[in-house]
Amino acid sequence: PVKTVVERLRMISPHIYLEGSMKGLLTFQIDGDGASIRTTFTKLNPIHEDCKQQQQQQQQQQQQTMSEDRDNTCCTVKVDSKKLHACLHWQGTLNMARDVSC
Repeated sequence: PVKTVVERLRMISPHIYLEGSMKGLLTFQIDGDGASIRTTFTKLNPIHEDCKQQQQQQQQQQQQTMSEDRDNTCCTVKVDSKKLHACLHWQGTLNMARDVSC
């Protein structure tokens, strides 16, 4: 679904704003001449694979503090829509090659 959204947004705008939050929200947004389009994915689970064990330990020790901080943490980046689409396309070809070789 993300690749499809990016494909459609890249036809309208050269840049896409990505906003992610620790609440589990991911938003794709473009601002055009006469309109602004926003697509939001909800109920996502933010996971950092490289520090998964450390995160589990922190969750056990600071569960209440983290839940308050997680609600306020978010980040917005502006990316080139064609490059983002190319990256997602490349990632899709890797997954297809892996499936075929198995």
